[in-house]
Amino acid sequence: MLGDVVNYRVPNPGGRLYPASVCLQMVLAARGDGYQIYELENVSGHPYGWFYVNQLIDGQGTEMELSPGTELTNSLLVAARTLGYDHEHCSTADWDRMWGFLTHNLAQRQPVIFGPIAYNHLTYQIGAMRATAMANHYIVLVALKNGELLFHDPNGMSYIPMSPSSLRDACTPEVVVPGTPRYSAVKLGERRRVPAAREILGMVLAQAVSGYQERRIRGHGYLGLVCLAKYADHITEWMGAKTPRDRETVMRKLGLFFYPKSNQMRSDAITFMQNAKPQFAAADRALVDEFCGIFAEACARYQRGAQLITPRLIDFDEGDMGSILDELSRDALVLHRLESQALEVIKSLRAAYERNA
Repeated sequence: MLGDVVNYRVPNPGGRLYPASVCLQMVLAARGDGYQIYELENVSGHPYGWFYVNQLIDGQGTEMELSPGTELTNSLLVAARTLGYDHEHCSTADWDRMWGFLTHNLAQRQPVIFGPIAYNHLTYQIGAMRATAMANHYIVLVALKNGELLFHDPNGMSYIPMSPSSLRDACTPEVVVPGTPRYSAVKLGERRRVPAAREILGMVLAQAVSGYQERRIRGHGYLGLVCLAKYADHITEWMGAKTPRDRETVMRKLGLFFYPKSNQMRSDAITFMQNAKPQFAAADRALVDEFCGIFAEACARYQRGAQLITPRLIDFDEGDMGSILDELSRDALVLHRLESQALEVIKSLRAAYERNA
């Protein structure tokens, strides 16, 4: 039937949902190396491992659950290594050290990916007015001029100035996950090698499996929906929500960012795997279709979550949020099952890849 024919090879760049990857894309494009966002997301391991438990102890000694597959700075480093680039990562609590790193590289005309920073400090963006106090945004610093930094914001705005003190203050210690340095910046170095598409596929499959299986703490993560089932009464407080307006902001974050991004990442994995399908033996290509079908079902679940929460954000009713969180938590169990199925298929795809290496 015509309705059963789905073209899973049409990429969606995702725009505002991918600040780190868009920043990396900018820097690579300036070098003449063009990669689409869905490719960078997959080589970073981003779409894999969202729902597996990762423990973090917050400032009050509370055990939280974070995604092991989505730490953004780490994803930049993974992508750089996978694509054959040297890189330098300055991660420090000392602003003077960070400032030296930035000025040295900018004087050499080397752009620097800076972050995570708190989006709510970027007051030129309308979205900042309702952003949470979470450090999860990235920018590309391109120059130092008349004592101010010029930068590109992946959400729009380019060659705009920011004072050094404003950049420093956008990395306030309150918004950094406990145990991680306050300031972080990445500069790409030389490209030592250009991996073939098949080699990249092998690394993506390996990173996908490890993204699901690993348990070590990674800072600056995104909240997984499974944690809402256990921490629904406390999650808004942990994200800095002390007032009704703060709690509304947290719910906006979930409704306007978390669900669309979760959907988008799964679609990126679908597009990547479909484009890689010819690299598998004919007998193994049905596994690609099986994986894509599972993630397509997850995509629909994320849309359902967005449809549940987004209408409540137009006229926010705090009293209604408890029932919404309960329903989303039940949905999270279904998503967890789908992710578990996806992991088993990814393992089979990796084994198939290695058989034909």
